[in-house]
Amino acid sequence: MRTSLPNEILPPALAEQIHRTLPFCRGTIAEIRMRHGRSASLSLYASGRLINLPLGFVATEEEMRATLGRACGGSIYAYEESIKEGYIALTEGVRLGVCGRAVVRNGRICSLSSVDSLVFRLPCAEKEGGEALARFFAESRGGILLFSPPGGGKTTALRAFVCRVAQRERVAVVDTRGELGMLPENALVDVLSGYPKAKGAEIAVRTMSPQVLVLDEIGADEADALRALSSLGVRMVASVHAATAAEALAAERIGGLFSCGLFSWLWDVSRACPVRVPDGAVG
Repeated sequence: MRTSLPNEILPPALAEQIHRTLPFCRGTIAEIRMRHGRSASLSLYASGRLINLPLGFVATEEEMRATLGRACGGSIYAYEESIKEGYIALTEGVRLGVCGRAVVRNGRICSLSSVDSLVFRLPCAEKEGGEALARFFAESRGGILLFSPPGGGKTTALRAFVCRVAQRERVAVVDTRGELGMLPENALVDVLSGYPKAKGAEIAVRTMSPQVLVLDEIGADEADALRALSSLGVRMVASVHAATAAEALAAERIGGLFSCGLFSWLWDVSRACPVRVPDGAVG
């Protein structure tokens, strides 16, 4: 059970209730959700399943604003751009999702007039999953694409993988959202923080000469640009939102990254094992 909770950020009443609840919980805490005017909840992973547990805490508008303020170190303005994107990267790999009532002008989100939901996403994948991925990477050839549903532990597995592989190979990480690059000080890794994934990958290959390039949560928007890296001799390890291998291969433009040779294997995060791509499964 994870006990390293963001106690200094949570409302004291909510933190106390969570700690009273922990002895009765089976599984690993993946998320803590606060809601304005509605019940808070915990999301737990147990035996490969996600369980949502309601709590008897209902946040006021002031508690929501105060919690967000503490997460921002007292300066919400300094995190304004990140909040408009819906998240804040905290310490120890924790990510705070933020949503509410948006103020939109000319199709762009300018600010939030109210904060209605806050979700603390806690790293919950087992370290062994990243180590298993690193062992398989050393024994195989080609790039690897991790898959799991949102919140399934992809980022945590990638961080553990990076720390292990960087002991013997040059590794560059493109950390667009400020989550993947939260690594120990002794990790021998070059981190490109805040770069768009495709542009960051191009710059990393051109300037850092990595043997391994790591990205999190790629999608159709990056696929065409990433395809161009397939002939440059760098192995890529990345992740994608998908519940199954078939869903990962069917994602828009992702299958083409296998046919061009950028990826050779799928990796099932929940089972911590490789999945071979069947012949003819991608065009």
